[in-house]
Order: sequence, then C-alpha cells, then structure tokens
Amino acid sequence: MELTTLEPIIASVAQLTLASVLAAAAATKISAPASWNAALNGYRIKALATPVVAWATPLIEAAVATSLVLGVEPAASATTMVLFVVFALVLTIAMMRGADADCGCLGELLTTRIGPEAVARVAALAAIAGLMLGLVVEEPAPPSQPLILARAATVTLAVVAFMIYGRIRAQRVTNSTPSR
Repeated sequence: MELTTLEPIIASVAQLTLASVLAAAAATKISAPASWNAALNGYRIKALATPVVAWATPLIEAAVATSLVLGVEPAASATTMVLFVVFALVLTIAMMRGADADCGCLGELLTTRIGPEAVARVAALAAIAGLMLGLVVEEPAPPSQPLILARAATVTLAVVAFMIYGRIRAQRVTNSTPSR
C-alpha cells in the first residue's frame, strides 16, 4: 500500500480518536459540573473560574467532536487543532502560576495533575489534529450518510467505554481506601 492509499484511513482514525476524546471530555464535564468547577478554580487563572467558561467549554468540545464525526473538513481539523493549542497554553500558564490540581480534562475518567504530562498530552492531540488537517485539506468531499452513522456509533461506543472505565476506576479507588 502506498502512503496516499493510507492517508484517508489515517485521517479517519485521527478524526475518530479526537472526536472520542472531545466527546468524553464534554460528557464528563457536563455530568459532573461541581468537579469541573473545582478543576477550573485549581488553575489559578481568575478568568477561567466563571460560569460561562464552565458551561462553554464542554459545549465547544461537543460541537467540535460533532463536526469531526460529520466530516466538516478542513474546518473541523483546524478548529480541533486551535482548541487543543489553547488548552495547552492554558495548562502552561496554570503550571507557571504554580497550580497543583487535577486538570479536569477528562474528569474522573483520567485524572491528571496540571503539569508537564498534561501539557504534553494536549500538545500531542494538537499535533494529531495538525497532521489530520494536512491529510484532509486535499480531500474535502463530505462523507456519506452510512459513514457518518458509523463514525457516530464509533464515537458513542468510545465515550461509553471511557465512562465505564471511569466508573470502574473510581470504584476501585473507593474500595481500596481504608476505612477508619
């Protein structure tokens, strides 16, 4: 197989991966708003600790995930890349201000402290979106309805899997905590 034959496959896998991450992130923030608000307060950036940011962030994540599933290219890839770059910058600023709290990126599914690991993860997601942007710019044809349904089903299954994993992980932590 030539690389040009693999490019649409690579782009589709990247789209589904990023859509799954964004959909899971949105779902965890919407389903546990108190945890998300606490995470925003932990960033030590006063402008983030507002109700507008608390509600807008998961809605934007969900909208971008939807645009990826629908194959609205190249806008979806470009928006995804910009979103993750902004997230990386916010994490970097918080880290420089001495924030030492959970980033809240994926709620209870994957707890990560604000720091180099979180910045690296988000930067890697931005890089994947950038790679995807390079692959989809030349092929702007919209996906067919069956492909959109397959993508939506894949993302839904991924989000459900993330949520189940988070519940199991939280249960294990609860069960392993010694009672007094």
